[in-house]
Amino acid sequence: MDEIVAALHRFGFRTAALIGGALTWLEGNTPPPYWRDWQQSDDAAPQLSSDLRGIYLLTMTPSSITAEEARKILPLGMEMDPAKAPPDGKHPVMIAFGFQQHVRAAIAPPSVYFSYLEFVVFLPNVRLSKPRRGFRGPFTMMCKLYLNRLLPTILGRIIGYPKVLSRVETTETSYKIHSLFRGVPILSAEFKLAGDPMKLAASSNLRQFENAFSQPVGSRGMFGTMLCAFFQYQADQAQVQPVEAQVEVFVDGVPGLPKGRHNWRGVTADPAGACRMRFPWTMAVPRACSSEPASGPRAKAATK
Repeated sequence: MDEIVAALHRFGFRTAALIGGALTWLEGNTPPPYWRDWQQSDDAAPQLSSDLRGIYLLTMTPSSITAEEARKILPLGMEMDPAKAPPDGKHPVMIAFGFQQHVRAAIAPPSVYFSYLEFVVFLPNVRLSKPRRGFRGPFTMMCKLYLNRLLPTILGRIIGYPKVLSRVETTETSYKIHSLFRGVPILSAEFKLAGDPMKLAASSNLRQFENAFSQPVGSRGMFGTMLCAFFQYQADQAQVQPVEAQVEVFVDGVPGLPKGRHNWRGVTADPAGACRMRFPWTMAVPRACSSEPASGPRAKAATK
């Protein structure tokens, strides 16, 4: 039964991705100025695959939440993995001020894509609390997402990601989010380069980001099935550059970012520092966790 419901999720997800890419192609796709010097196109030929692909350009700032805060945001059926519990009781979260470029179904031609701004807070090291069978985790879970386009918001909602359509505005080095209808400010961020570009493996301080991206994404789909999506990023093509970040949050409820001002140094100066990143990615269409082997071979393959 879980796999039948997951098939419904996959059908809706694939159909929306193809239709959305075609509609965006018809209306045009003007990129925002955000980190313009690192934006790039994807000219890869279509592949006979149901995967999605794209290029992720983001500013990453790490933070943490308490065990109690984690319990409040985890969906029914998920819990923190006790084997990965930190000694201080604070669970790491990763905060991404992102621009998703050239997102498309892998089978589609390079010209049929959509791009969008997306702010994400994601929580690694989550597992299923009472699995009947199949893969239990660990997963990364999407906690809060603000986007500026309707289609990827709908796609995310289908597979259980809490995406919220919002107003997102950027300059080359700033990022602002307001609520969609009333224009209430949610957060504002300013970034400043603080070092030279480097590869992902160049600093041990970057390992926390690499570990978070290596886990499959877990969610409870809109029909209630526990889903896992295997996200494969091209680590060998990833570019990283330290940045200093200043973020002001105007509302409650953003995990890892209480209301107020927050500052980060560059990641090479501080293990808990900030950086900008860019890498190509592919994502397998989500499947029911119960249909995956308990050892998670697909998850292991996705981290290579």
